[in-house]
Amino acid sequence: MRARVLPILTVLSLAAISGCASIGGLESFESDDATVRLESDEQRIWYDANQFDRQLANSRAVYDDPALQDYLQSVTDRLFPEFVDTLRIYPFRGFQPNAFVLPNGSIYFDVGLLTRLDNEAQLAAIIGHEGAHFMERHSLKSLRVAKQNMNAALVFETVTGVPVVGRVLAYSSMMGYSREFEREADLLGYERMAAAGYDVREAVQPFARLASEAAALDYNVPIFFSSHPKMSERVASFRGLSLDAPEGGERNGDEYLTRTRRAAGDTLEAYLERREPEVVIFLLQDEGLLNRFPTRFQYYLAEAYRLRGQPGDDARAEAAYRATLDTCPDHAPTYRAMGLLRMREGQGPAACDYLTRYLELAPEAPDRAYVELYLSRLREDTP
Repeated sequence: MRARVLPILTVLSLAAISGCASIGGLESFESDDATVRLESDEQRIWYDANQFDRQLANSRAVYDDPALQDYLQSVTDRLFPEFVDTLRIYPFRGFQPNAFVLPNGSIYFDVGLLTRLDNEAQLAAIIGHEGAHFMERHSLKSLRVAKQNMNAALVFETVTGVPVVGRVLAYSSMMGYSREFEREADLLGYERMAAAGYDVREAVQPFARLASEAAALDYNVPIFFSSHPKMSERVASFRGLSLDAPEGGERNGDEYLTRTRRAAGDTLEAYLERREPEVVIFLLQDEGLLNRFPTRFQYYLAEAYRLRGQPGDDARAEAAYRATLDTCPDHAPTYRAMGLLRMREGQGPAACDYLTRYLELAPEAPDRAYVELYLSRLREDTP
């Protein structure tokens, strides 16, 4: 997952740039055409952002799902029709609830964040917020008046395995801007939602859910909801904006869930692979998101309980495994899980039945040799 990158620049070099100019007279971008006339220091940060785009494109960090990318781009174009050549959106594989925009208009939307959303209107709220940062040139304005937090580069490398140029993320929206800029992005993003015909009352929901998750799981890393100003401010901001909003507007919940289903499954699998079952349990059980996914997603909840291993989790895991088989009787991984569970309990005949069915349903399973070894030993031990 690593790629060749430029050396990470020092904080001192960034400070030298930030002290050389003021933000006076800096106008907002009004269309694609306006981006051909960049300030001299802005040209440098666009160059770095373009380099960053190429680094990610040549790595495994970008999530490979052209259909999903086309869908995200269609929402972006609907919100910002005058920037169809500049605002480009990419799903990436951080599997955290994160989204940010670079100075050149590249929006990176973590597939982990998609799992927390219910519909297209909520998706539009976040894209609108990030697009507003680009329109208002908040990266350049921030670069000129404040030191930037370079820790985002280390976090991004840890999560995705892709080393980055430190200042690229420092002047992206990942680390958040001033409260003034964030509130401006809230307002402009909200207005974009309304103009595009979305239900603006949905704008608060993503931020409220992220705030709830941050509190429940005690997150303390600079990802989306902690690096931006407090989520409570985001929630209050959007609630205030939508206080008198009329009913109506599009949500497009069914289409959103269909378009993002593969990414949701991959996200949950990634949490399990990284031994983060608490996140899966929070999303599927505590937040009740399981009801919106296919019934086979019960399997992810079962695996999360098994991995967490708290008192009562074995029974919860088995109940979820059985619920999966009740509705998806051909779901091969569940047979494997039940077989291993019965094997640990010393129930050899039942374990053989489950593991045999697993191999029947998944004849090309990568662990076939191991399962056949288990079956051989179980049959030897069975009277």
